[in-house]
Amino acid sequence: MLDHFNLILDQIFIPIFLGFLICFLILNLIDKSSKKKISFINIEAKKSPTNAKLLGGLGVSCSLIVSMAYLTITALSPSELKVIKSSIIPIILVTLYGFIDDKYEIRARQKLFFQILAVGILSLSSFNPLKDISTFLYFSISMSVGLALLNGTNLIDGLDTSLIKIGAITSCGFIYLGLHFASDITILISLTTIFSLFAFYFFNKVPAKIYAGEIGGAILGLTFFIQGQIIFLTSQSIYEKMTPLSSLSLICIAAIYPLAELGITFARRLYFKSATFCGDHLHLHHNLKSCFNLSTNQTTTFLLFINITLVFIGFILSNFVSPFIALATSCSLFMTFYIYISYPFWNKKRTQEQNELFFINLKDSPIYILNSDEIEHLYSLYLQKPNESTYEHHEAA
Repeated sequence: MLDHFNLILDQIFIPIFLGFLICFLILNLIDKSSKKKISFINIEAKKSPTNAKLLGGLGVSCSLIVSMAYLTITALSPSELKVIKSSIIPIILVTLYGFIDDKYEIRARQKLFFQILAVGILSLSSFNPLKDISTFLYFSISMSVGLALLNGTNLIDGLDTSLIKIGAITSCGFIYLGLHFASDITILISLTTIFSLFAFYFFNKVPAKIYAGEIGGAILGLTFFIQGQIIFLTSQSIYEKMTPLSSLSLICIAAIYPLAELGITFARRLYFKSATFCGDHLHLHHNLKSCFNLSTNQTTTFLLFINITLVFIGFILSNFVSPFIALATSCSLFMTFYIYISYPFWNKKRTQEQNELFFINLKDSPIYILNSDEIEHLYSLYLQKPNESTYEHHEAA
């Protein structure tokens, strides 16, 4: 393991340097943009109290594309090279729909279409679904995990630096898996991601100048999915005794926070019969902040330690029991803590966010609301010319 780490130290400088530099330059360009200068990347966050801008994920995405292009010229196994080459188009797709959503706010079903397309391309690079039933099953599981990662990472982006801190710990989890399975490429991608997030930190720290936006969460989830694909293929080709379920469980332990966040959120919305695909402020980071009256920095640091604990417990237990049991244990601990903190907030009959959502939907629906002055004015016109109005109505009929 140490030999692999020392070998990687000789190779990491260029992708890490490129990732950090490109991300920092693009984010600095977004920060300096205005409506008159580079207006196409000047997208202001509508509800930001600090007049922050969106598209923070664009820097991470561009650094990832350049790093992936560089990694194709390094020494890779055939399966790793296939996954890396197949990741370029999905990264572009996710960046494209994320940019459109940040600028124009597209519908959930349109985003889901792009997500299925991006995840499907990557899954096809690893499995041939037409070969036999087993590969079709792996392909279906791969699609489900990929979509869960893309949407789960978006849900954790609710406070300044929360995506950075949780994303960094998740990347550290994949570094461990890269060392465990001797996957140098997984370690390089993780380190590139961490340093790109570090560049983003300068613009996202409280008070935030730039938010990650739709691109940020989705591209980070896609990065985890790419690493998961590589780890799965590597573990199955090297370790004969490693079952597909064990490999999948280890991958899910590394990305446990976004996956568990998505699962709990989806179950909660179904249970309380709220809108499944509509955003709210009932996630753990919101409830944790309100429950203990924490600042944004304190809340995200708390989340950081929660994520470290879950990943650490999962990987430690996986060495003594099966990885699946280790994953189930970490998920149970997280779910217990999550529900204990959040249920009082979930159980309220109507939150402020639900009230706001009601009026937003009312505004967007085909209902015309007239104030009392307009009604009185129309009624006075009707009283003044009843015969003429009746005659005109009769002629029109």
